[in-house]
Amino acid sequence: MGTSDDLNPSQSPLEQVATGFGEVFTGIRRSFNDPTITSIFVSMLLIAAGFGAFFLAWKGSAATLAVGIQIAFLFSGGISGFALLFAGLGIMYVQMSRHLEAREDLAWSIVLDRALAVLGGLRGRGALLTVVTNDDVTR
Repeated sequence: MGTSDDLNPSQSPLEQVATGFGEVFTGIRRSFNDPTITSIFVSMLLIAAGFGAFFLAWKGSAATLAVGIQIAFLFSGGISGFALLFAGLGIMYVQMSRHLEAREDLAWSIVLDRALAVLGGLRGRGALLTVVTNDDVTR
């Protein structure tokens, strides 16, 4: 990946800016390979669409003096806005929970591996420790 040291001084400033944008878009494409980032992006779009629906409902109801039409705008815009907002928040909550749980599982597996390595080292020196594994428990 390019850095500021990779810039060619013979390039014009416009070519340097184009090179920088190319690197930015490469980073964006790589980050969208992660399903968590993609899901968070989609949930942000849904949340923004929900607020957009609220705005459109407000603008539509403010454009008329007829109360029946105002209620129709507010009711339909409010229902769709809340639906989009809650769908986006639900997707974001589920994905962030899964992402954080995966990170926590990884951290615990590292702790467990290190603890087993320490116990294995003590066991090799003749210490009176026994390591119980899942295979020993299921037998």
